[in-house]
Amino acid sequence: MFPGETEAHQSLLVSIVLCTYNGEKYIAEQLNSICNQRYQNLEIIICDDASTDDTMLILSRFSEKDPRIRLEKNAENLGFAKNFNSAVSRATGAIVGFADQDDVWHPDKIATLLANWPPGSPLIYCNSVRFFNEGEKDWNRKGNRSYRRFEGTDLRKIAIFNTVSGHALLMRRELVARVFPVPEGLVYDWYGAAVAACSGGVSYWPQTMVLQRVHAANTTVNGGFEFRPGQQNHSFKCLVDLHLNVFQQLPGAHQKFMQQLYGLWHGALTKPFSRRLFLFIARHQKILLWKKKKMGGLLSRIKHAYRLAKR
Repeated sequence: MFPGETEAHQSLLVSIVLCTYNGEKYIAEQLNSICNQRYQNLEIIICDDASTDDTMLILSRFSEKDPRIRLEKNAENLGFAKNFNSAVSRATGAIVGFADQDDVWHPDKIATLLANWPPGSPLIYCNSVRFFNEGEKDWNRKGNRSYRRFEGTDLRKIAIFNTVSGHALLMRRELVARVFPVPEGLVYDWYGAAVAACSGGVSYWPQTMVLQRVHAANTTVNGGFEFRPGQQNHSFKCLVDLHLNVFQQLPGAHQKFMQQLYGLWHGALTKPFSRRLFLFIARHQKILLWKKKKMGGLLSRIKHAYRLAKR
């Protein structure tokens, strides 16, 4: 038995949701890392979105060998959001986790998170690091140490940037029921973390338990889900706007703050520069900005607030 693990942990059915589409290149390695988890009480739900390559052939071979796999293939391509919501609706476990088709999991990922999960928290996630080639598969890497990883109940800390990665988290069933189906346009891990923050809090385990593969076809890595200067700046701000509109409606101690932030952020989308938004972010930069203090001095934070307030 793993340190911290109890018989109650071992009896929990954990559902792993995996959506695939033309993932033949990397899917076998990811699925091997899931099937070979030291924690074995799993159901592995795979929904393929009408792949046109050999993804289904590979998945079928796995499902023939492992009865824990429940494999479905859509007759036509639904798109990621519909396919993902459909896959999640099939999960029956007390705990639900989510896997991308091209990553690699540490064999102790599920066991470690279960053993270190505070009872009152509906969501726990671990550290993950990106790798670009096979030589970078190092479980001792810490990744981007400048980010302040979110944990706790203060929704304001992930209001404009999310550090809770879907491929690295587990949710209790009661949270899954509140989060899914995800409102249109929202990112499930960001929204899930916000709901969790308002209903018990988010827990974080700092050990690297997922290696996130970076390649040209990545959706989340290349989809503008983080702040970058230049071309993706506006798409990032529109994405934040969608989330803030929902976050301001979540019940919590900081609802008035979130409503004010949303009003300023939304109003700034059509302005070359919003002085009011800049002053608001600068005033609350210790809460809203996601760089650790030691990684970014006051001047750096002020510059960041300026960029966020500029179209």
